[in-house]
Amino acid sequence: MAAKTVSRFASSDPEDVAWRVEQMHANNAIEGIERNLVLKAYVEKMQPAGLTVEEKIQRIVDFDIEAGET
Repeated sequence: MAAKTVSRFASSDPEDVAWRVEQMHANNAIEGIERNLVLKAYVEKMQPAGLTVEEKIQRIVDFDIEAGET
């Protein structure tokens, strides 16, 4: 039986994830949505902290509230 092929849109392969991120940025640029470079730096700084997904989400929400973006 042949191995099941996973779509690039659902794959967890780092190259596919990076490709989806690039596509997201391109789509956002087309729509006129600007990137928040301060938030990007905050998230990159948070990555090596060993936080759970839920903890990361909560920190991003808190960051957004403190920045007055909501």
